[in-house]
Formats: sequence, C-alpha cells, structure tokens
Amino acid sequence: MSLIIPLIAGEEMKFTIGIDGGGTKTEAICINPQGEEIGHFWGKQSNPFSLSAEHATLHITSLLDNIFSQPLFPVRDCNGICLGIAGVDRDQERKMLSDGIEHYFSQLRVKIPFCIKNDAEIALMAAFGEMNGIIAIAGTGSIVFGVTKSGERYRVGGWGHLLGDEGSGYQIGLHTLQAVAKSHDGIYPATRLTGLVLQHIGGDSPQDLKSYVYNKNIGKREIAGLAKLCIAACNHDDEVARQIIDEAASQLARLVLALRQKNANFQHSSIAVAGSIFGHSGRFRDTFCRIIAESGATNKIIPAAHPAAMGAARIALQLSGRNEA
Repeated sequence: MSLIIPLIAGEEMKFTIGIDGGGTKTEAICINPQGEEIGHFWGKQSNPFSLSAEHATLHITSLLDNIFSQPLFPVRDCNGICLGIAGVDRDQERKMLSDGIEHYFSQLRVKIPFCIKNDAEIALMAAFGEMNGIIAIAGTGSIVFGVTKSGERYRVGGWGHLLGDEGSGYQIGLHTLQAVAKSHDGIYPATRLTGLVLQHIGGDSPQDLKSYVYNKNIGKREIAGLAKLCIAACNHDDEVARQIIDEAASQLARLVLALRQKNANFQHSSIAVAGSIFGHSGRFRDTFCRIIAESGATNKIIPAAHPAAMGAARIALQLSGRNEA
C-alpha cells in the first residue's frame, strides 16, 4: 500500500526515506530536501526479534523495492535512508540488518548513506523535531526514552515481550487471554472478553485457548492484536477489561516516572506519547496522564505530532546533509 503526493511535472525530486520497522508493520515516508512529505508506503513487519534477521531484512528491502519502482522515486535520486527498528540498540543488533542492507545496495550498484536507529529515537525526533525530550511508546511493544539538551540518553523498559513491554499491545493481549481463562475458572467475574476472544479465534469454549496460544503460528503480533478486543470491551464498561487497560497504563506511567528520576533535566521536559494503544484507547491515555499528575510531576504531555517514520526521514535528511558537506 502506498500514498504518493504528486509534484509539478518536470520538477527534479531528490528525496530521503525514513523507515519505521515494527512488530506489526513497516512504514516508510519519503521527504524532499525541504522536509515535506512526498510519499508514504507500508510493508510487512520487520522487527528482527519477532522474525529472523533475514526475514526482517527481506521485508525492508521489499518495501524499498516498492518505493524505487515508483516513477517519482528512482533509486538514483535517494540521498539517504534512516531505519528505525524496534528493539535494535546495540552494535551487534544493528549489524544483523546493516549487512543485509549493504548487500541490497550492492546488488543495485548504488551507494546510499544509511543509518539504523531504534524506534524510540525516530519517534522522539518525530514528536519534537529534535533529539530532546521524553517519549513513551505503547504499540505492539513499549519503551520510554529520553534525551537531554546536552545529548545524554536514557531508556526505561523496552526489554521485549518476555521481560517487560509494560503497557504494550502484547501485554494487554496476553492479559486478555489470561482473563478469559481466569473467568472460566471462577477467579474473575464473567466478562465480555470471553465472547470476543472466542469469536476471534474461532473457538467454542475457553478451553480452546490452549490450542490457539500454543500453535506455532501464533506469535507476538497475533497476541498483540487481541488488545483491540480488550479496548472494545473496556469501551462497553466491562470491568475486567477496564482493569487490564488501567493496569497497563499505570505500568507505562511508572516507567516514565522512573526515567524522570535519572536526570534533573527531565523534571520539566515535555512528554510525548505515541503508538497504537494511545491512539485507540481514551481510557489508557487518561489513566496514563492521571498517574503522572498524581505523582506531582508537572511535565506537559502531548501526542506525537507526526508518525515515527517522519522522524526517521528527518534523521536521514540530516545524514544526507553531512554526507554532502
């Protein structure tokens, strides 16, 4: 799927590409040298911790193939690419992807400057237009990330779905499945979640959850996708669903409060929020903001102004400028 903003006929178009690679989808935005969006593309997920590094690279290069196949975006006019990939922080993690990207460019016989950042860095750039402030992300996974004006970087959370991901779609989806099981056992009260989940998985009884969850084809993406059922039940005043949403939002807020304590400069930094859970659940947003306020923190909380891929495109634009200097 793609969206292309047409230019004036005959206008030369140099461009840079920002890519946001997550556990559910990969999003790409092309911008011109003035920083204006001129193309928007989507592809399959590319989180190397949900897929193999080889499959993640294949999905990224397939998306690039789609972009470069468009008449307005020939590869020769690409000045730089920034890839923001979920969970990629260390050099060895970046190398998993950079080798494949370099091989891809060698096959095209081009040299395009590129960099690999984690998804929090590009989301912060998208939110503020600079690398300064705090961002809390709640999508398939979750993380809280902050950068001071002097460039010091801090993160809390982002440990992945087995070690953390507080407030994420995966955590909400997993707790949704567990709630159905506990309701069936009589530990939780009856909940609208039972019918929603069974309809979603095509099951007849909560006991069918086991065959669904332990199916080798059910992974992080599928579990995270169940968060929408919990949000829907919460919107219909289901008490069990409300508790799941409230607890997830509270846990993410506590990660933000922990990050604030790591540097005095964060005491007055704005906090941007991003990700599908913030976007789809008003109760999640309200609970998150309430926990922050009840702590005594006076930070301004704002929604991210642009998708994370735009932040990556801005970093790519900076990269292309350094390359030309």
